[in-house]
Amino acid sequence: MNRIAVLVVLLSALPAGVRAGEDPLGTALEAAKSDAARIRGLEFRADLKVRKITAEEFRREIMLRDVRRIFGEGETLIHMEALLRILRVIPSDAGLLDLAQRFFPATVAANYDPVTKQISFIREFTNPASLHTVMVHELTHALQDQHFDLLRMVEGQDLDFDRLLALGALVEGDAESTERTFETAGLLAVTPLETIRALGRTQVRQYLARMKDFPPGLARPFIFQYLDGLLFVETVKRARGGFPAIDRAYRDPPVSTEQILHPGRYLARDHPTTILLEEAPPGYRVLLANTLGELGLSIVLAGHIGEEKAETAADGWDGDRILLLARGEESPVLVWYTTFDSARDAGEFLQAAALMLGARRSAPLEPLGLFTAESLLQREDGRVAMLLAKGRDVVLIEGAPEDDSEAFAGALLKARKREVVVTESSFGSGR
Repeated sequence: MNRIAVLVVLLSALPAGVRAGEDPLGTALEAAKSDAARIRGLEFRADLKVRKITAEEFRREIMLRDVRRIFGEGETLIHMEALLRILRVIPSDAGLLDLAQRFFPATVAANYDPVTKQISFIREFTNPASLHTVMVHELTHALQDQHFDLLRMVEGQDLDFDRLLALGALVEGDAESTERTFETAGLLAVTPLETIRALGRTQVRQYLARMKDFPPGLARPFIFQYLDGLLFVETVKRARGGFPAIDRAYRDPPVSTEQILHPGRYLARDHPTTILLEEAPPGYRVLLANTLGELGLSIVLAGHIGEEKAETAADGWDGDRILLLARGEESPVLVWYTTFDSARDAGEFLQAAALMLGARRSAPLEPLGLFTAESLLQREDGRVAMLLAKGRDVVLIEGAPEDDSEAFAGALLKARKREVVVTESSFGSGR
Protein backbone atom coordinates (compact mmCIF):
# COMPACT_ATOMS: atom_id res chain seq x y z
CA MET A 1 0.00 0.00 0.00
CA ASN A 2 1.51 3.41 -0.91
CA ARG A 3 1.93 6.23 1.58
CA ILE A 4 -1.15 8.19 0.55
CA ALA A 5 -3.32 5.08 0.73
CA VAL A 6 -1.98 4.33 4.19
CA LEU A 7 -2.84 7.84 5.34
CA VAL A 8 -6.35 7.67 3.91
CA VAL A 9 -6.86 4.67 6.17
CA LEU A 10 -5.17 6.08 9.24
CA LEU A 11 -6.87 9.47 9.14
CA SER A 12 -10.27 7.83 9.03
CA ALA A 13 -9.63 6.74 12.60
CA LEU A 14 -11.48 9.40 14.51
CA PRO A 15 -13.05 7.43 17.37
CA ALA A 16 -16.46 7.31 15.69
CA GLY A 17 -15.04 5.20 12.89
CA VAL A 18 -13.77 2.33 15.03
CA ARG A 19 -15.60 -0.97 14.81
CA ALA A 20 -16.08 -3.62 17.45
CA GLY A 21 -14.69 -7.09 18.22
CA GLU A 22 -14.67 -9.94 20.74
CA ASP A 23 -10.93 -10.35 21.41
CA PRO A 24 -10.06 -10.64 25.11
CA LEU A 25 -9.12 -7.15 26.24
CA GLY A 26 -6.56 -8.30 28.77
CA THR A 27 -4.58 -10.15 26.11
CA ALA A 28 -4.78 -7.14 23.80
CA LEU A 29 -3.58 -4.89 26.61
CA GLU A 30 -0.44 -6.91 27.24
CA ALA A 31 0.27 -7.28 23.52
CA ALA A 32 0.07 -3.52 22.89
CA LYS A 33 2.08 -2.32 25.89
CA SER A 34 5.47 -2.96 24.32
CA ASP A 35 4.50 -1.09 21.13
CA ALA A 36 3.18 1.93 23.03
CA ALA A 37 6.23 2.11 25.29
CA ARG A 38 8.69 1.62 22.42
CA ILE A 39 7.19 4.25 20.14
CA ARG A 40 6.46 6.81 22.85
CA GLY A 41 9.84 6.31 24.52
CA LEU A 42 8.40 5.98 28.03
CA GLU A 43 8.22 3.02 30.42
CA PHE A 44 5.13 1.88 32.27
CA ARG A 45 5.43 2.57 35.99
CA ALA A 46 2.27 0.82 37.19
CA ASP A 47 -0.07 -1.99 36.22
CA LEU A 48 -3.23 -1.20 34.30
CA LYS A 49 -6.73 -2.61 34.18
CA VAL A 50 -8.94 -2.84 31.11
CA ARG A 51 -12.66 -3.52 31.00
CA LYS A 52 -15.68 -3.61 28.71
CA ILE A 53 -18.49 -1.23 29.67
CA THR A 54 -21.84 -0.33 28.19
CA ALA A 55 -22.70 3.03 26.70
CA GLU A 56 -24.90 3.68 29.73
CA GLU A 57 -22.05 2.94 32.13
CA PHE A 58 -19.77 5.23 30.14
CA ARG A 59 -22.40 7.98 30.27
CA ARG A 60 -23.00 7.62 33.99
CA GLU A 61 -19.47 6.98 35.27
CA ILE A 62 -17.26 9.03 32.97
CA MET A 63 -19.02 11.27 30.48
CA LEU A 64 -21.25 13.28 32.83
CA ARG A 65 -18.33 13.94 35.16
CA ASP A 66 -16.10 15.14 32.34
CA VAL A 67 -18.80 17.32 30.75
CA ARG A 68 -19.34 19.03 34.10
CA ARG A 69 -15.59 19.56 34.40
CA ILE A 70 -15.59 21.35 31.04
CA PHE A 71 -18.85 23.32 31.22
CA GLY A 72 -19.50 23.46 34.97
CA GLU A 73 -22.49 22.26 36.94
CA GLY A 74 -25.51 23.71 38.68
CA GLU A 75 -26.00 27.41 37.94
CA THR A 76 -22.70 27.58 36.07
CA LEU A 77 -23.95 24.96 33.61
CA ILE A 78 -27.26 26.81 33.22
CA HIS A 79 -25.44 30.07 32.47
CA MET A 80 -23.10 28.35 30.00
CA GLU A 81 -26.13 26.97 28.15
CA ALA A 82 -27.63 30.47 28.03
CA LEU A 83 -24.38 31.86 26.65
CA LEU A 84 -24.14 29.20 23.93
CA ARG A 85 -27.77 29.79 22.94
CA ILE A 86 -27.16 33.51 22.53
CA LEU A 87 -24.15 32.71 20.36
CA ARG A 88 -26.27 30.19 18.37
CA VAL A 89 -23.80 27.39 19.10
CA ILE A 90 -26.62 25.21 20.46
CA PRO A 91 -30.35 25.37 19.61
CA SER A 92 -32.59 27.44 21.87
CA ASP A 93 -34.34 24.32 23.19
CA ALA A 94 -31.21 22.19 23.73
CA GLY A 95 -29.33 21.35 26.94
CA LEU A 96 -25.63 20.56 27.09
CA LEU A 97 -26.00 17.36 29.08
CA ASP A 98 -28.68 16.03 26.74
CA LEU A 99 -26.54 16.84 23.71
CA ALA A 100 -23.48 15.22 25.27
CA GLN A 101 -25.45 12.08 26.09
CA ARG A 102 -26.38 11.76 22.42
CA PHE A 103 -22.93 12.63 21.08
CA PHE A 104 -20.27 10.90 23.14
CA PRO A 105 -21.61 7.32 23.35
CA ALA A 106 -22.04 7.41 19.55
CA THR A 107 -18.51 8.73 19.06
CA VAL A 108 -16.13 7.35 21.66
CA ALA A 109 -14.76 3.84 21.19
CA ALA A 110 -12.50 3.61 24.24
CA ASN A 111 -11.39 5.77 27.14
CA TYR A 112 -8.50 6.01 29.58
CA ASP A 113 -9.71 7.46 32.88
CA PRO A 114 -6.98 9.19 34.95
CA VAL A 115 -9.26 9.04 38.00
CA THR A 116 -9.65 5.25 38.11
CA LYS A 117 -6.48 4.47 36.08
CA GLN A 118 -8.56 2.11 33.92
CA ILE A 119 -9.00 1.70 30.18
CA SER A 120 -12.65 1.19 29.24
CA PHE A 121 -13.88 -0.08 25.89
CA ILE A 122 -17.37 0.99 24.90
CA ARG A 123 -17.34 -0.60 21.42
CA GLU A 124 -16.86 -4.20 20.36
CA PHE A 125 -14.01 -5.07 17.96
CA THR A 126 -14.11 -7.72 15.26
CA ASN A 127 -10.68 -6.86 13.86
CA PRO A 128 -7.74 -7.71 16.19
CA ALA A 129 -5.49 -5.25 14.36
CA SER A 130 -7.95 -2.40 14.99
CA LEU A 131 -8.23 -3.39 18.65
CA HIS A 132 -4.43 -3.39 18.97
CA THR A 133 -4.17 0.05 17.35
CA VAL A 134 -6.80 1.64 19.59
CA MET A 135 -5.18 -0.01 22.60
CA VAL A 136 -1.87 1.69 21.68
CA HIS A 137 -3.71 5.02 21.73
CA GLU A 138 -5.25 4.44 25.16
CA LEU A 139 -2.00 3.08 26.57
CA THR A 140 -0.32 6.30 25.48
CA HIS A 141 -2.75 8.16 27.74
CA ALA A 142 -1.75 5.85 30.57
CA LEU A 143 1.92 6.63 29.94
CA GLN A 144 1.14 10.36 29.91
CA ASP A 145 -0.65 10.02 33.22
CA GLN A 146 2.08 7.97 34.89
CA HIS A 147 4.84 10.37 33.80
CA PHE A 148 3.13 13.78 33.73
CA ASP A 149 0.04 13.43 35.99
CA LEU A 150 -2.92 14.36 33.79
CA LEU A 151 -5.18 15.23 36.72
CA ARG A 152 -2.67 17.73 38.06
CA MET A 153 -2.81 19.54 34.73
CA VAL A 154 -6.54 20.26 35.02
CA GLU A 155 -7.56 20.07 38.67
CA GLY A 156 -7.04 22.80 41.23
CA GLN A 157 -6.42 25.37 38.50
CA ASP A 158 -8.58 28.13 37.09
CA LEU A 159 -8.76 26.77 33.56
CA ASP A 160 -10.95 28.49 30.99
CA PHE A 161 -12.46 26.81 27.94
CA ASP A 162 -9.62 27.94 25.66
CA ARG A 163 -6.79 26.66 27.85
CA LEU A 164 -8.60 23.42 28.67
CA LEU A 165 -8.98 22.64 24.96
CA ALA A 166 -5.32 23.44 24.37
CA LEU A 167 -4.31 20.91 27.03
CA GLY A 168 -6.72 18.37 25.54
CA ALA A 169 -5.14 18.87 22.13
CA LEU A 170 -1.66 18.21 23.53
CA VAL A 171 -2.84 15.00 25.23
CA GLU A 172 -4.90 13.68 22.31
CA GLY A 173 -2.43 14.82 19.68
CA ASP A 174 0.33 12.94 21.50
CA ALA A 175 -1.79 9.76 21.59
CA GLU A 176 -2.77 10.19 17.94
CA SER A 177 0.86 10.59 16.92
CA THR A 178 1.86 7.43 18.79
CA GLU A 179 -1.06 5.45 17.37
CA ARG A 180 -0.44 6.56 13.80
CA THR A 181 3.31 6.02 14.06
CA PHE A 182 2.53 2.42 14.99
CA GLU A 183 -0.18 2.02 12.36
CA THR A 184 2.00 3.36 9.52
CA ALA A 185 5.21 1.63 10.65
CA GLY A 186 6.87 5.05 11.00
CA LEU A 187 5.66 6.61 7.73
CA LEU A 188 3.87 9.36 9.65
CA ALA A 189 7.22 10.98 10.47
CA VAL A 190 8.05 11.56 6.79
CA THR A 191 4.56 12.56 5.64
CA PRO A 192 4.18 16.30 4.88
CA LEU A 193 2.05 18.11 7.42
CA GLU A 194 -0.11 19.59 4.66
CA THR A 195 -0.91 16.08 3.45
CA ILE A 196 -2.00 15.09 6.95
CA ARG A 197 -4.05 18.29 7.24
CA ALA A 198 -5.78 17.89 3.86
CA LEU A 199 -6.65 14.23 4.34
CA GLY A 200 -7.74 14.89 7.89
CA ARG A 201 -10.12 17.64 6.83
CA THR A 202 -11.67 15.36 4.26
CA GLN A 203 -12.33 12.77 6.94
CA VAL A 204 -13.69 15.46 9.27
CA ARG A 205 -16.23 16.54 6.64
CA GLN A 206 -17.35 12.93 6.28
CA TYR A 207 -17.52 12.60 10.06
CA LEU A 208 -19.65 15.75 10.43
CA ALA A 209 -21.95 14.51 7.67
CA ARG A 210 -22.58 11.39 9.79
CA MET A 211 -23.20 13.61 12.81
CA LYS A 212 -25.45 16.04 10.93
CA ASP A 213 -28.07 16.07 13.70
CA PHE A 214 -25.53 17.26 16.26
CA PRO A 215 -24.53 20.97 16.54
CA PRO A 216 -21.26 21.44 14.58
CA GLY A 217 -20.15 24.00 17.14
CA LEU A 218 -19.93 21.29 19.79
CA ALA A 219 -18.45 18.62 17.51
CA ARG A 220 -15.66 20.94 16.36
CA PRO A 221 -13.86 21.21 19.76
CA PHE A 222 -13.86 17.41 19.99
CA ILE A 223 -12.36 17.04 16.51
CA PHE A 224 -9.88 19.85 17.20
CA GLN A 225 -8.22 17.89 19.98
CA TYR A 226 -7.48 14.98 17.64
CA LEU A 227 -6.68 16.50 14.23
CA ASP A 228 -5.25 19.87 15.24
CA GLY A 229 -3.63 18.22 18.24
CA LEU A 230 -1.91 15.72 15.93
CA LEU A 231 -0.65 18.51 13.67
CA PHE A 232 0.62 20.46 16.70
CA VAL A 233 2.47 17.46 18.12
CA GLU A 234 3.99 16.53 14.76
CA THR A 235 5.15 20.12 14.22
CA VAL A 236 6.82 20.31 17.63
CA LYS A 237 8.37 16.87 17.22
CA ARG A 238 9.88 17.77 13.87
CA ALA A 239 11.13 21.16 15.05
CA ARG A 240 12.52 20.12 18.42
CA GLY A 241 13.69 16.51 18.29
CA GLY A 242 10.86 13.96 18.39
CA PHE A 243 8.86 12.71 21.36
CA PRO A 244 11.35 14.10 23.94
CA ALA A 245 10.13 17.54 22.83
CA ILE A 246 6.58 16.49 23.70
CA ASP A 247 7.79 15.39 27.14
CA ARG A 248 9.08 18.92 27.62
CA ALA A 249 5.78 20.33 26.38
CA TYR A 250 3.98 18.72 29.33
CA ARG A 251 6.18 20.80 31.62
CA ASP A 252 5.50 23.92 29.55
CA PRO A 253 2.11 23.23 27.94
CA PRO A 254 0.29 25.29 25.31
CA VAL A 255 -1.99 27.87 26.91
CA SER A 256 -4.39 28.68 24.08
CA THR A 257 -6.07 27.12 21.07
CA GLU A 258 -4.19 29.72 19.01
CA GLN A 259 -0.93 27.99 19.97
CA ILE A 260 -2.37 24.64 18.85
CA LEU A 261 -3.71 25.99 15.56
CA HIS A 262 -0.42 27.81 14.89
CA PRO A 263 2.35 25.74 16.52
CA GLY A 264 4.98 28.27 15.49
CA ARG A 265 3.40 30.74 17.90
CA TYR A 266 3.79 28.21 20.70
CA LEU A 267 7.46 27.73 19.84
CA ALA A 268 7.93 31.51 19.58
CA ARG A 269 6.30 32.05 23.01
CA ASP A 270 3.38 34.09 21.65
CA HIS A 271 1.17 34.08 24.75
CA PRO A 272 -2.33 35.59 24.76
CA THR A 273 -3.30 38.89 26.33
CA THR A 274 -5.39 38.68 29.50
CA ILE A 275 -8.47 40.92 29.62
CA LEU A 276 -9.73 42.05 33.03
CA LEU A 277 -13.08 43.70 33.75
CA GLU A 278 -12.62 46.35 36.42
CA GLU A 279 -16.23 45.95 37.62
CA ALA A 280 -19.65 45.23 36.17
CA PRO A 281 -21.82 48.21 35.14
CA PRO A 282 -23.94 49.59 38.04
CA GLY A 283 -26.79 47.25 38.93
CA TYR A 284 -25.37 44.29 37.00
CA ARG A 285 -23.74 41.12 38.26
CA VAL A 286 -21.45 38.71 36.42
CA LEU A 287 -23.12 35.32 35.91
CA LEU A 288 -20.32 33.76 33.91
CA ALA A 289 -16.86 34.65 32.62
CA ASN A 290 -14.73 32.56 30.28
CA THR A 291 -12.27 32.71 27.39
CA LEU A 292 -13.25 31.07 24.10
CA GLY A 293 -9.98 31.58 22.24
CA GLU A 294 -9.26 31.60 18.53
CA LEU A 295 -11.07 28.29 18.08
CA GLY A 296 -14.17 29.55 19.90
CA LEU A 297 -14.16 32.75 17.90
CA SER A 298 -13.99 30.74 14.68
CA ILE A 299 -16.77 28.37 15.78
CA VAL A 300 -19.18 31.20 16.61
CA LEU A 301 -18.53 33.02 13.35
CA ALA A 302 -18.64 29.85 11.21
CA GLY A 303 -22.30 29.27 12.00
CA HIS A 304 -23.11 32.54 10.20
CA ILE A 305 -20.43 33.30 7.62
CA GLY A 306 -18.93 29.87 6.78
CA GLU A 307 -15.89 28.03 8.07
CA GLU A 308 -13.25 29.48 5.73
CA LYS A 309 -14.20 33.13 6.32
CA ALA A 310 -14.53 32.46 10.04
CA GLU A 311 -11.01 31.02 10.28
CA THR A 312 -9.61 34.04 8.42
CA ALA A 313 -11.42 36.48 10.72
CA ALA A 314 -10.31 34.63 13.86
CA ASP A 315 -6.65 34.44 12.82
CA GLY A 316 -4.80 37.25 14.56
CA TRP A 317 -6.68 36.66 17.84
CA ASP A 318 -4.58 37.77 20.80
CA GLY A 319 -7.04 37.39 23.68
CA ASP A 320 -10.70 37.49 24.66
CA ARG A 321 -13.03 37.43 27.64
CA ILE A 322 -16.71 36.62 27.27
CA LEU A 323 -19.17 37.55 30.02
CA LEU A 324 -22.81 36.97 30.80
CA LEU A 325 -24.25 39.83 32.85
CA ALA A 326 -27.63 40.17 34.52
CA ARG A 327 -29.67 42.93 36.18
CA GLY A 328 -32.53 41.79 38.38
CA GLU A 329 -34.86 39.47 36.49
CA GLU A 330 -34.07 40.89 33.06
CA SER A 331 -32.71 38.76 30.24
CA PRO A 332 -28.92 38.34 30.44
CA VAL A 333 -26.57 40.50 28.38
CA LEU A 334 -23.61 39.03 26.52
CA VAL A 335 -20.36 41.00 26.49
CA TRP A 336 -17.38 39.74 24.50
CA TYR A 337 -14.07 41.55 24.71
CA THR A 338 -11.59 40.67 21.96
CA THR A 339 -8.11 41.93 21.16
CA PHE A 340 -5.98 41.15 18.13
CA ASP A 341 -2.39 41.24 16.95
CA SER A 342 -3.01 44.30 14.77
CA ALA A 343 -5.66 46.88 13.91
CA ARG A 344 -6.06 45.15 10.55
CA ASP A 345 -6.86 41.83 12.27
CA ALA A 346 -9.37 43.64 14.49
CA GLY A 347 -10.97 45.19 11.42
CA GLU A 348 -11.42 41.78 9.81
CA PHE A 349 -13.15 40.50 12.92
CA LEU A 350 -15.32 43.63 13.11
CA GLN A 351 -16.55 43.04 9.56
CA ALA A 352 -17.23 39.37 10.28
CA ALA A 353 -19.06 40.18 13.51
CA ALA A 354 -21.20 42.75 11.69
CA LEU A 355 -22.15 40.10 9.11
CA MET A 356 -22.98 37.73 11.96
CA LEU A 357 -25.32 40.25 13.62
CA GLY A 358 -26.92 41.00 10.27
CA ALA A 359 -27.56 37.28 9.72
CA ARG A 360 -29.21 36.90 13.13
CA ARG A 361 -31.68 39.76 12.91
CA SER A 362 -33.44 41.78 10.24
CA ALA A 363 -32.66 45.12 11.89
CA PRO A 364 -29.93 47.11 10.10
CA LEU A 365 -26.61 48.06 11.66
CA GLU A 366 -26.07 51.79 11.92
CA PRO A 367 -23.04 53.89 12.87
CA LEU A 368 -22.96 54.39 16.61
CA GLY A 369 -20.88 57.56 16.58
CA LEU A 370 -20.38 57.37 20.33
CA PHE A 371 -16.96 55.92 21.04
CA THR A 372 -15.14 55.52 17.71
CA ALA A 373 -16.00 55.97 14.05
CA GLU A 374 -15.97 52.21 13.47
CA SER A 375 -18.56 51.40 16.16
CA LEU A 376 -21.95 50.00 15.09
CA LEU A 377 -25.40 49.69 16.68
CA GLN A 378 -28.34 47.38 15.97
CA ARG A 379 -31.74 48.03 17.61
CA GLU A 380 -34.52 45.48 18.00
CA ASP A 381 -37.46 45.22 20.45
CA GLY A 382 -36.00 47.60 23.02
CA ARG A 383 -32.64 45.82 23.07
CA VAL A 384 -29.44 46.65 21.26
CA ALA A 385 -26.38 44.94 19.91
CA MET A 386 -23.20 47.01 19.73
CA LEU A 387 -19.80 46.57 18.14
CA LEU A 388 -17.32 48.95 19.74
CA ALA A 389 -14.00 49.07 17.91
CA LYS A 390 -10.80 50.94 18.63
CA GLY A 391 -7.35 50.04 17.40
CA ARG A 392 -6.67 46.33 18.10
CA ASP A 393 -9.77 45.92 20.29
CA VAL A 394 -13.39 45.04 19.52
CA VAL A 395 -16.17 44.67 22.09
CA LEU A 396 -19.38 42.88 21.11
CA ILE A 397 -22.46 43.53 23.28
CA GLU A 398 -25.74 41.71 22.72
CA GLY A 399 -29.04 42.22 24.52
CA ALA A 400 -28.35 45.48 26.39
CA PRO A 401 -31.43 47.58 27.22
CA GLU A 402 -31.70 50.39 24.69
CA ASP A 403 -32.60 53.04 27.28
CA ASP A 404 -29.24 52.90 29.08
CA SER A 405 -27.03 51.37 26.41
CA GLU A 406 -24.56 54.27 26.29
CA ALA A 407 -23.90 54.25 30.03
CA PHE A 408 -23.73 50.46 29.99
CA ALA A 409 -21.15 50.45 27.20
CA GLY A 410 -19.17 53.25 28.79
CA ALA A 411 -18.81 51.27 32.02
CA LEU A 412 -17.64 48.18 30.12
CA LEU A 413 -14.93 50.10 28.31
CA LYS A 414 -13.06 50.49 31.60
CA ALA A 415 -11.74 46.95 31.21
CA ARG A 416 -7.97 46.65 30.98
CA LYS A 417 -5.52 44.34 29.28
CA ARG A 418 -2.48 42.58 30.70
CA GLU A 419 0.18 41.47 28.26
CA VAL A 420 1.83 38.15 29.09
CA VAL A 421 5.53 37.99 28.24
CA VAL A 422 7.34 34.69 28.78
CA THR A 423 10.98 34.36 27.80
CA GLU A 424 12.11 31.16 29.52
CA SER A 425 10.72 27.66 29.27
CA SER A 426 11.76 24.03 29.36
CA PHE A 427 12.83 24.60 25.74
CA GLY A 428 15.18 27.40 26.78
CA SER A 429 15.03 31.09 25.99
CA GLY A 430 12.46 31.71 23.27
CA ARG A 431 11.95 27.92 23.08
